[in-house]
Amino acid sequence: MTEPAGIDALEARASEAFLALVAVFRKIDSSARPARDAGAAAVVLAARRAAAEPVRDLAWLEEARERIPELTKTELAAFRLVGMGMTNREIAGAMFISPTTIRTHIKRVHDKLDVKGRARLALAAHILLRPAA
Repeated sequence: MTEPAGIDALEARASEAFLALVAVFRKIDSSARPARDAGAAAVVLAARRAAAEPVRDLAWLEEARERIPELTKTELAAFRLVGMGMTNREIAGAMFISPTTIRTHIKRVHDKLDVKGRARLALAAHILLRPAA
């Protein structure tokens, strides 16, 4: 069985990126913010669950990469900030738009990239949007 083009490169970057992402979530987890922001707490919990399972199938990541051009500039900016571990409220503040609008943009990113879950979305952003080494 042959793997999709680019999957080897993704696998090579995935473990390093995943460890960096887990570090971001640990930073979020150690702050007082999760106690005040249920959304951030849910992201931390999702990251812990994802960290407990090895990354076996990265085909979803390759498919997400192919769909990135479908994102609007605002969706791409929100996607990038999700990859930095920011909450919807923080993204809204950084982009000077309402949290409800950000929630809509991030839902569209989920739908367009066909990525389920905030932790997977953050992992995808972290891997796919950072500059190539």
